[in-house]
Amino acid sequence: MASAVVARPCTVADLRQLHVTWPSSAEVHDRHFAGQRAGTQSLLVAWEGDMAVGSAVIRWQNPELSEVGDAYPGMVEVAHLHVRPDARGRGVGTCLIQAAEDEAMRRGVRWLGLGVDVSNSAAAALYARLGYTSTGVFADSEYDYVADDGIQQHAVERNEIMIRGLHPGPR
Repeated sequence: MASAVVARPCTVADLRQLHVTWPSSAEVHDRHFAGQRAGTQSLLVAWEGDMAVGSAVIRWQNPELSEVGDAYPGMVEVAHLHVRPDARGRGVGTCLIQAAEDEAMRRGVRWLGLGVDVSNSAAAALYARLGYTSTGVFADSEYDYVADDGIQQHAVERNEIMIRGLHPGPR
């Protein structure tokens, strides 16, 4: 039986374990953790036992997709949400989004936004189930990543911005 998934802000010990269980290219984890130390973002990591199964970044300042900041001033952005392929379909994405919402509400944030690749209907459906609505605002992002086969890839994606109002109280 699989253990429960828990998402929390990354610690130094978590970062060391993250390097072992989920290596990344271009020190992605280190860059996100440095932003957390600087106070501009939080790196959330989802754990199933001692295995890192997903991660996401909360950008507290300057949304990565400038269209988010332009269209929704003061909105906090969730970015770089990724679930390991072998952990998909087990609630990891939901756990990460809920952890991001909890962190944002603790800081008094009223609106959370995220970009979803227009070709990723599964992610869009997840966000819609969690209460995020389409805004009609689109942004392009370009990045490098390591594919499931271990080969570095370059991607350009068209993202639609989705938002959700955060309200204190039980879910």
